[in-house]
Amino acid sequence: MLEITVLEIEGGRVRLGFEADTRMPIHRREVWDRICNGELNNSPVAATTARAR
Repeated sequence: MLEITVLEIEGGRVRLGFEADTRMPIHRREVWDRICNGELNNSPVAATTARAR
């Protein structure tokens, strides 16, 4: 499960908090795009993501 919490709203900006099971990989969009494009094949990030699938 992924829980998203609004931590703060200030000056048109929103800060979010994310809480998830440690087995669930969470990546920023640009990192996920690189994983999907095969650009991070030998990285610990890609290995963690592959194990979680």
